Amino acid sequence: MNMLLSILNNNSFSMGNTFYTNPRMFYSSDKSTISSSTLDLLDATSSSVNLPSFAATAPKVFLHPDLEQKEISSFLKGKTGIYCFWNKSNGKLYVGSGVELSRRVNLYFQNSWLNRHSNMIIVNAILKYGMGNFA
Repeated sequence: MNMLLSILNNNSFSMGNTFYTNPRMFYSSDKSTISSSTLDLLDATSSSVNLPSFAATAPKVFLHPDLEQKEISSFLKGKTGIYCFWNKSNGKLYVGSGVELSRRVNLYFQNSWLNRHSNMIIVNAILKYGMGNFA
């Protein structure tokens, strides 16, 4: 948590409850910082994905949220916390929080909600790149 606060204080801006941070601060050039359990999540087609280094300590990483919506919802049900969307296309990170994470994250899968909230940075990115380009 201290690392996140330090990053947000040094190199970010916010809009609503979602923060955009400079992704260069999270990257590790070698895969040694990513735990073996995280590497197990990488399939043959995505083994070149250079996940942010903090992904190694994340409770769960979803590499294909567009295909894992039900699993995401089930995993987050009843949880409060911080989530991060990572744009695989450009490496940008979008960090947010929610009291009911399942409800909060599920909003990003609803086109009607996305279209009504297009002033949010993360929403514009999802509309531009598609949920399939995020992890």
